[in-house]
Amino acid sequence: RFIRTDGEMRWLRSHHRTMPEPSGEVKRMLFAIYDITSLKNSELAQQKLEAQLRQAQKMEALGTLAGGIAHDFNNILAAILGNVEFARMDTGPGHPAQESLADIEESAKRASHLVRQILSYSRRRPQELREVDLREVLGDAVKLLRASLPARIELAMTITSDQTMVMADATQIHQVMMNLGTNALHAIGDAKGRI
Repeated sequence: RFIRTDGEMRWLRSHHRTMPEPSGEVKRMLFAIYDITSLKNSELAQQKLEAQLRQAQKMEALGTLAGGIAHDFNNILAAILGNVEFARMDTGPGHPAQESLADIEESAKRASHLVRQILSYSRRRPQELREVDLREVLGDAVKLLRASLPARIELAMTITSDQTMVMADATQIHQVMMNLGTNALHAIGDAKGRI
């Protein structure tokens, strides 16, 4: 690799061979230098594309795994909600445990909503444009993002427009928000921060 006097980087490949005298003594050498910058740039571009493909494959596998886990977790939550309902019937309306059962039910419903978001996020499906309320989609994304952020990160959402109805694919908007949040988290690093 060489840097030209004008600052441009070039890749060169050199070949040489010695040109011995009849006596065997080497006094001359023949050099050929080839500019292989375009070839090298193509190789680097291909390596970058291969790395992006590997990352995309990892993300697809992670999405499949998350979908499987979310599906199994959803079955567990259904059992919890069913048992809460049975416990409510067993204890009766005035029982002191009713308040705790209501808290369990509310938490399980929130967890079930998060599981639905994960399942929606992990499913591969064609683009589906329809009228959606950005306020609602962004609110769901912020809830899911908040659940995945460490406590040292503050998360805030401000929507300044009243015009929040758009034609869009809600899952894709959700995915964009999750990606932006994840990128912001990586940019903040180990420090405290605000997204």
